[in-house]
Parts: sequence; structure tokens; C-alpha cells
Amino acid sequence: MDVDCPEYCADVEKFNERAVAAGQQSCDASFQKHLDCWESNSKSICDAEFAGCAEAQTEFVDCMTAYCAAVFEAGKFDPNCLKGEPLLAPF
Repeated sequence: MDVDCPEYCADVEKFNERAVAAGQQSCDASFQKHLDCWESNSKSICDAEFAGCAEAQTEFVDCMTAYCAAVFEAGKFDPNCLKGEPLLAPF
């Protein structure tokens, strides 16, 4: 996935702020775990077989999904969610 880090990371930060303001848990810790994993395994980032960061990715996506589902159920809008699913795809 081609990710523009400054834009992507800013979106994640704003997403976390909106989640916390809405009474949901912050995804900051799970995002940091996801980043740390890829920083530690940067040599494998192009290896389609590498699954070493799958747990961190799942934790981050699950955290975002909880907030997006709540937004969807409330009939509200978040620019990083669509029909209860996060649009901020992990890398």
C-alpha cells in the first residue's frame, strides 16, 4: 500500500481525537504497536508472505472498527469510516 505518512498519520491522530471525544477508546496504542512492528520489520515490508505484523494490524483495525460501527449505528458521519468500517487501511 502506498501511504503518505504525514497525511496518513495526521488522519489517524484526528481519528483518535474524534473517537475519544465520542466516548470511544483511543486507537493510539494499537496504532503505535502497528508502527513499531513495521519499523522493526521494515526489510519485510514488500514480502507478501510476511505475517509478523498481523496481530498488531488486527488490533489496530479492530479498535477503529469499534468506533466506526458506533458512528454508523448512531447515523452519524466520520470521514475515515464508511458503513461501520474504517477507511484508514493498515499497511
